Amino acid sequence: MKNTTLKEIANIVGGILHGPEGAEVGSIHFDSRLIQKGELFIALPEATPYLHSYAESAKANGAAAALVPSATGVLPEIVVPDTYEAFLKLAAYCREQLTQTQVIALTGSVGKTSTKEMLGRMLQAFIPTFVSYKNFNNHLGVPFNVVNTPPSMQAAVYEAGMNHPGEISPLSQMLQPHIALITEIAPVHIEAFENEEGIAAEKCCIFDGMQQGGTAIINSDSKHYNFCLRALDARGIKNIMSFGLQEWAHVRATILEQASTHTVLRITSPKTQFECKTNFVTEGYIRNLLACVAAVEVGGYDVTQLPPVIETLSYTEGRGQTYDCLYNNKTFTLVDDAYNASPLSVKEALLKVNSFKQQGLSVYAVLADMKELGPHSHYYHTDYLAPLLNNVEHVFLYGEAMSALAPLLPGRATVIVNLNDFAKELLAQVPDNAAVLIKGSNSMGLSTLVKHIVNHCSQRATT
Repeated sequence: MKNTTLKEIANIVGGILHGPEGAEVGSIHFDSRLIQKGELFIALPEATPYLHSYAESAKANGAAAALVPSATGVLPEIVVPDTYEAFLKLAAYCREQLTQTQVIALTGSVGKTSTKEMLGRMLQAFIPTFVSYKNFNNHLGVPFNVVNTPPSMQAAVYEAGMNHPGEISPLSQMLQPHIALITEIAPVHIEAFENEEGIAAEKCCIFDGMQQGGTAIINSDSKHYNFCLRALDARGIKNIMSFGLQEWAHVRATILEQASTHTVLRITSPKTQFECKTNFVTEGYIRNLLACVAAVEVGGYDVTQLPPVIETLSYTEGRGQTYDCLYNNKTFTLVDDAYNASPLSVKEALLKVNSFKQQGLSVYAVLADMKELGPHSHYYHTDYLAPLLNNVEHVFLYGEAMSALAPLLPGRATVIVNLNDFAKELLAQVPDNAAVLIKGSNSMGLSTLVKHIVNHCSQRATT
């Protein structure tokens, strides 16, 4: 959002201004604790019972004004009947101002945030590019990012998420992307859908708001590839770019060298071919890398300039970052994948640590519940998961759902009773020259376990 006067904002959202008409704001936030100096505080409907105290908090943190359902007198204020609807009106206005910005929207069951960050880094090598904040990808996060996108940006990358039917289409309509991308479709949030095809249908709604002549980018390796093609045909979308490890994919990769720490690829696109080295070693991340290359080429940029950028990309905190740890004269590799978990992402994480087995390391895993799997939960925590653990020396299981796996791994599984006391127990049991994976849904709190382990060890982040 460009600097906009309170009078202009009041006109945009249909509100009544109590304050100086000429005062300007250039960005917004709906969390009074995180507001920055000069920003507009948007008091969402759920804030109404605590409106006055939130307004005071926003003021203390430097807010210039507030969008509120009723006047508080704390700040210059724009009063509207429904602050969320006003928020959406402001977002729609700001999207209209992005006349020189190529908008890219992406979704998927796994890999959204990592892919968004990778694509942003690639595009920033060519042009000023806005990358949406963290994983703000829902009915609040997407308008938040749209409003906070400077109109000077030549490209903007947004992610859209969901956990129920009907969520993605309105986000796509708001974003009106020139390029829309699906990373992968998998049984994530499946408790809200009849089956996996229902998830595929919801993900394909990312194409609903696409600009005339826009391009869809889809995963050729996905079992839902043909479903996506039919969904695109039903929407009259003709420009399609596929990515994957299939020989016929528009953007594809040949693996020239594979190690536990890196992969060397030959990437072929419709326009060119180049080689690059990446820190990613699992197929899921390599596919996401290819999706980004596809988007860059569709955007009109020379992808042969990407290898230096690709070489700097790596796993991030909570999403596969590794640490070389030293504890009581024992060395081990810690793989921090604690941010979230789904059946597919757990499989990918186990494939990554299995690569350490090839180096002669013993492999251990700490696994916690995968959430929102509905009636499929028991299957994905037991019969689906057990065969993937054949190369793991010992598995520590946390949570009611994951504990059901223990009987299928006789002598190789321990159920964690108290996570707070577990770090020291794990450090005592892990041998020298080992790799340890920590993976679970975010709500299970394994990120705290990672911090405890790192704090007890001499360590350094590697990738």
